[in-house]
Amino acid sequence: MKKLIFLSLAATAALSAGAQGKLDPSAAMLASRTLQAEVQSRAGDVKALPAPLAPGDKVAVIVTLAPGEDASSLEARGFEVLTTREDMAIVRMSAAEMYAASEMDQVKSITLGVEARQLLCQAKTYTGVNPIHEGSSEVGGKVYDGTGTIVGLMDSGLDINHPNFLKADGTPRASRLFVITGNGGAISTYDTPSKISAYTTDQSSDTHATHVLGCMAGSFDDYYTKVSFINASGRNQTSNNRKMSSLSDYRGSATGADIAACCGTTEGTNILLAAEKIYNYAKSQGKPAVMNISLGHNYGPHDGTDANSKYLASIGNDMIICVSAGNEGEENISLHKDFKAGDTQVKTCPSGAASTSGMLDIWGSDATIYKVTFQIIEKATGKVAWSYTLDKNLSSDKNNQNTMAVIASSVYTAPGYIHDDAFDKAFGNSSAVFMMSNIDPNNKRYNVTVQFQTGSGTSGYVPGIVVEGTPGKSVDLFRMGGAMFSNNLAGYSNGNPDCSINGIATAKNIISVGAYVNATKLPTLAGLGTYRDTEGAIATFSSYGKTFDGRQLPLVAGPGQGVISSYSSYYTATLDSKDPSIAQATAYVDRTVSNRSRRYYWAEMSGTSMSSPFVAGVISLWLQADPTLKYNDILNVINTTSTKDALTAAAPDKFGAGRINALAGIKKILNLTGISDVKVDGDNFVVTPTFGRGFEVFAAGARSVSAELYSMSGALVARADASGDTAVLDASAAAPGVYVLRSATANGRVDSRKVVLK
Repeated sequence: MKKLIFLSLAATAALSAGAQGKLDPSAAMLASRTLQAEVQSRAGDVKALPAPLAPGDKVAVIVTLAPGEDASSLEARGFEVLTTREDMAIVRMSAAEMYAASEMDQVKSITLGVEARQLLCQAKTYTGVNPIHEGSSEVGGKVYDGTGTIVGLMDSGLDINHPNFLKADGTPRASRLFVITGNGGAISTYDTPSKISAYTTDQSSDTHATHVLGCMAGSFDDYYTKVSFINASGRNQTSNNRKMSSLSDYRGSATGADIAACCGTTEGTNILLAAEKIYNYAKSQGKPAVMNISLGHNYGPHDGTDANSKYLASIGNDMIICVSAGNEGEENISLHKDFKAGDTQVKTCPSGAASTSGMLDIWGSDATIYKVTFQIIEKATGKVAWSYTLDKNLSSDKNNQNTMAVIASSVYTAPGYIHDDAFDKAFGNSSAVFMMSNIDPNNKRYNVTVQFQTGSGTSGYVPGIVVEGTPGKSVDLFRMGGAMFSNNLAGYSNGNPDCSINGIATAKNIISVGAYVNATKLPTLAGLGTYRDTEGAIATFSSYGKTFDGRQLPLVAGPGQGVISSYSSYYTATLDSKDPSIAQATAYVDRTVSNRSRRYYWAEMSGTSMSSPFVAGVISLWLQADPTLKYNDILNVINTTSTKDALTAAAPDKFGAGRINALAGIKKILNLTGISDVKVDGDNFVVTPTFGRGFEVFAAGARSVSAELYSMSGALVARADASGDTAVLDASAAAPGVYVLRSATANGRVDSRKVVLK
């Protein structure tokens, strides 16, 4: 028996037609569900779906103001404005206040922030960071470690007093710590060494932030109890009481930078509030700053026009921001369809089973309305047991076509829900599907958001989605919290990773960072581990995609697979000694820090979460060399100095400009390449291993360079000659072993050294 009860927003708030379209789908769903639950809670004979917010609770939202308006109009109405930027304000609002604000002529749109998820050594050798840290002749003999710059992040699972982030005297390197919790923009500030030293962690069940900050700025250089590492013969070696400097590759790229860290919950607008805190602190100190965001989601229009992206892009004008590309490079989370005459539908399933959660975000190419139908499908036969098409005429809002529908199990009896026996049969009790549409006021594109909270009823059913459009138009589907499946049903499509790029990374003025394989051998306390991948190749998980406005992302790739960095001591203390996180640790140190005796570990993680902070740390070195660099300057350095070879050419859509090259970048910034009066002797030749078993030989000021590889018996094995100051020698055909590399310049400078090919 079919029971259709159409949703009326008037049951929860009296909204004008124009006001409905000002709330983005997520904000509209949250506000209407919260208010409806509040109303129905006073009626004892009905049951509403659980409210997203408790009565009176507030969330931080982005309010985009109408042209010529500023936040004073919001403050005059009593709204709590947290911060402002250009035509946007972050405001703390309850559900009722969102509706009240949407009625104001001064308000253009209200956007609810999206919860971001974490995006999960030889990094410094292959990127050229080591010569920079060492103050080699090619950077003028000066050490660059990020001194005079500020590095920051927003993340969770931070152990800010890990020895990796302490000065030699045991005091914190961090001069600011901002803890941002909840979705209402609550911020606690720690601004003295004693306050920071007394802080423990935001989340003891997590270590992500500790590892990420270590990749960017870890600097531990002291004696430790035990370490496992790969020796020159490629064998695993475990020793006691060694100095961490013998394993400097496990430190970050900006070892001398000041740290302004943000941690806490990563939902809503907290990332934007963190960015503001870091920027304002750096501005107060008169220092350049770079922020890393190793968080992401697959929500939004992927064109940089949503309020979250516009706000972040505005901050990117003032502070360099690096964002992880994402780790869904193999996941079927995106789907694009060009509608043609006779081919105006795209069908897919948001799950391979009845039970699913998360969101499907559907964006048209313009304001043209398309039709979205939710289906219940018998998986074995492909028969549609029941369907519901979102009716654009449900509301009176003819201008913005803003419509909401809630399909729920019959146990929920509140007025306005759509019920059908087939829904109960397929998904059981306590299930719901939310459908919301509008024409986005910021980009004038039609958008339908579908949220799933379904369980399992009678086996054999799956949810389906059909989008029907107009010939000549197109649609993009993005799945958050899962993938898209055909389920082998005729006419239904799998998703693909072609636009798997992190939605946050699609903001303009942002350095989006993919990940490549920087190590295939993993030294651990339990022994030597190995990967089967190719060093220097793109990591298979690294996300990529072309935005709606035509930008191919990511912009560059950094080391991100097989990265060893610090782990939170609060996290490891909760683990059993046989837990993989402990068994696969590379090193540990027993230390009393801030009056706490703890064991601090270094261990491996892989992901664009690791490559992005490493690149952020590299940019800190560049900012030390030239504090005036802005986003376009940094992008120019990346585009002109990143390493390109056969491996990057094999995946240009995933590598962007190539592999980040810190040394080439800082040489460009310092403009030292080719200067003839730089003194160069044999010891000042810089030899850097390259991927594919070769070497790059650099001699500052040289007109030409030659490189010859000889076996220990004196036979010439390989040779490279180059005009200019750099020669690249390919030794891929040589057998493993010890060789002599002889380098020479046109004016007779010569260097010979032993090298090992593995």
